[in-house]
Amino acid sequence: NKFRILLESAPQAILLVNIHGQITLANTSAERLFGYNRDELINKPIEMLVPVHLRSKHTLHRKTYLSNPQTRPMGSNMHITALHKNGSEFPVEVNLSSIELFEGPFILAFINDISERKELEDRLRQVEKLEAIGQLAGGIAHDFNNVLAGILGLTELAMRRMDSNHPAMKNLNLVVKKAESASTLVRQLLAFSRKQVITLQTTNLNTIIKNNKPLLQRYLGEDIDLITRLDENLDLIYSDLSAIDQIITNLSINARDAMPDGGDLIIQTENVTIEDHHEQPIEGIPKGKFVKLSITDTGIGMRQEVSKHIFEPFFTTKDIGEGTGLGLASVYGLVKQHNGYIQCKSKLGEGTTFEIYFPAVRKKEIEEPGSEVDSDEIKGGNEHILVVEDEVDLLNVLKISLQEYGYKVSVAGDGLTALSVLEKEGNSIDLIISDVIMPKMGGVELKLFAERFNPSIKYLFITAHSDRSLPQEAVLAKPFKMDYLLKQVRRLLDA
Repeated sequence: NKFRILLESAPQAILLVNIHGQITLANTSAERLFGYNRDELINKPIEMLVPVHLRSKHTLHRKTYLSNPQTRPMGSNMHITALHKNGSEFPVEVNLSSIELFEGPFILAFINDISERKELEDRLRQVEKLEAIGQLAGGIAHDFNNVLAGILGLTELAMRRMDSNHPAMKNLNLVVKKAESASTLVRQLLAFSRKQVITLQTTNLNTIIKNNKPLLQRYLGEDIDLITRLDENLDLIYSDLSAIDQIITNLSINARDAMPDGGDLIIQTENVTIEDHHEQPIEGIPKGKFVKLSITDTGIGMRQEVSKHIFEPFFTTKDIGEGTGLGLASVYGLVKQHNGYIQCKSKLGEGTTFEIYFPAVRKKEIEEPGSEVDSDEIKGGNEHILVVEDEVDLLNVLKISLQEYGYKVSVAGDGLTALSVLEKEGNSIDLIISDVIMPKMGGVELKLFAERFNPSIKYLFITAHSDRSLPQEAVLAKPFKMDYLLKQVRRLLDA
């Protein structure tokens, strides 16, 4: 009775196998694990619990173990694939012991289902892989964006000094476009790794969708009907306008590619409230108020095993040369930067829906959004600006561009040199434009010293990439167009 109680109450599946490979004893956990009742297991070959393609190997291992049990120390574990009665395969951990009974030698096997552990291990490996890509993106972004900033700046400078009909103008325009394309690739990597510099402000998602609709329709083509269903009483969200543009555009282009014969693309917004008692739409989403953005296509859809990987960087179902595999990865990163949640629902032949949940702004938090730098006119001035940048080419471009618009400009190649300039001219300097990462002293440290010299000095950070915490209202990500920088400078000086 003691033996039976111990056997049947064991959480592990327990099997006793004789020298001929027949099962002579099985407990309740074994029945539950493999789906057979005890009568179906007793006196049957152990290989019935192993997938067909692994049975010959399993038989060889069993015979080797019985002939010399010392080949595997007692208590050691091995991981193998098991076969359920319904035909499904699953991973198990097996602990073997060789025992001698009156009838002869036997193998005593303790078996645990490790499906959940394997799934967690796979998730961990996935997280580590994604984190490695993020580290790679951050590593290359700083140097690469500095190079691109120099290329763009020097090209724009040359274009401003040339007649619009000059034969080289066409090639210079092409250089600008190529540099911007390279910049987009880096930005997508940074967006995936959640390290892209974004500026959040209160935004109505409907306004962005309405403004984007004409451009999106051109992307989609005539055979795809763009339908918008927008909640008129939609709550506001904190968002970066360019990032939301990027999210909607990337998802819409993916939808277009999934509808080669045409179809419908439906963009919908609505307010949703997640309560404790509601089934959570996405794993880990907390309770609260959200603005839900849904983008649905009537395309070819995806198999479940494909949809599991769609947010991985460089994963693509497109042919070589037709996609980088970064579009959805960057969407995922941007959504996370907005403290949002995203999920994909898709069935083969039935289309795909992406659902994004952005936290809604509480009424008392709502402020008028900051003025956008959207004026076509570039205004100059006569203020004194200190430019601090360790990339010589970019430093020269910034100096010349600012001087052309009437500003008095002082320059420094690093933070320490900038301090010397501040000691001499600190009272007359109105604005500092500074890189974040520089030798000897970075931009953040320089700002702290500058505020001691003159608390009224305005500050604009320019950064290729930085993990430092920066004030969002005064950061410009490299590479940038010089026109945009000049507008930002005027906005800061007039604030």
